[in-house]
Amino acid sequence: MSERRDASVRLQRRIFDLVANVTGYLPGELKDWPPQIQDQIYEAMERLMKRKRLKRVHIQASRCGRDLPDEPYHVVVTICDQEIRLDS
Repeated sequence: MSERRDASVRLQRRIFDLVANVTGYLPGELKDWPPQIQDQIYEAMERLMKRKRLKRVHIQASRCGRDLPDEPYHVVVTICDQEIRLDS
């Protein structure tokens, strides 16, 4: 008789924030920002994907703001990676 093993599926989700200082407030989200800012964000995403060996990522959110009135503005782009693994 053969032994049967049940396989389980696990969804592993990793979330990353890319943060960069900017010289002023940028309204809207990533798609609304100037092209040179978008290019730098996408280049940073590519470097992160290579370093973490990510195959596909999804942009969850993007915003510009500052924590305190006297601090410089910064942009935050939140990306996530979803990987499905089959454990046997």
